[in-house]
Amino acid sequence: MATTPNIDNKRYQGLIISIALFLSLIGALLAFTFYTSSLLERNTALIDQTNQVANSAQSVIKDLFDLDNSYGEDTSSPHIQRVLNRLEENTSLITNSLSAIEQGGKITDSTGESYNLHRRKL
Repeated sequence: MATTPNIDNKRYQGLIISIALFLSLIGALLAFTFYTSSLLERNTALIDQTNQVANSAQSVIKDLFDLDNSYGEDTSSPHIQRVLNRLEENTSLITNSLSAIEQGGKITDSTGESYNLHRRKL
């Protein structure tokens, strides 16, 4: 009767090893998923910021063409003042965004959400 526990241990040893390997595989997949999710979130914020820079650059170009078409108009007119204000806001946004993308920092998107951009290593 003393040999019966030994036989039972060997009987389930393969099953126990299989379950342990399966659980370690699941744990590794879970860790990899968390890592890729954080990487994806960080890169999504960076992509959103670069899209905002591109949109602001298009707005600057539009405002410059608008100013060119308004040549000769009084500079204190509401139209010119509105265009100049938009031009100032967009150039400021581009400058701040490019600085945050290059050096890392906190940025706020057009919806008001804030993100921390990590410094890019080139």
